[in-house]
Amino acid sequence: MATRQLTIRRLPSDKNALYNEISMKYYLLRNISNVQVDILDGQGNKVTTLSSSTNRKKTYYNAHSQQYIYYNAPAWDGTYYDQRDGNIKTADDGSYTYRISGVPEGGDKRQVFDVPFKLDSKAPTVRHVALSAKTKMGKPSII
Repeated sequence: MATRQLTIRRLPSDKNALYNEISMKYYLLRNISNVQVDILDGQGNKVTTLSSSTNRKKTYYNAHSQQYIYYNAPAWDGTYYDQRDGNIKTADDGSYTYRISGVPEGGDKRQVFDVPFKLDSKAPTVRHVALSAKTKMGKPSII
């Protein structure tokens, strides 16, 4: 199992925001079956399943389009469907894991790739900011 650490500082609720979701692009060395993409909470409990599919093709070079074709796993926007009350809810701040798992072609053991990340919806506080004017190449600029 491979892991990477990623921190999302702020996951805004505004759908027009520049960065408001987490997603992954995977380079698959072999075709995989029984592919599942999940979000887990800090205790390893499943929050939501983003995708479940029977087969995904390995990464290959498409000569016609002159580009590599990767597996682009689905994005998560910090929300999930709560089956207890039937509502879409926003996940609490904290540690989560973006997990993709599947069985490689020719194998019988499920492989897992985890990407831990932190969900932090609170805007940072900026303190002690001082702007000063400086001349750069004969023109005033702020540094």
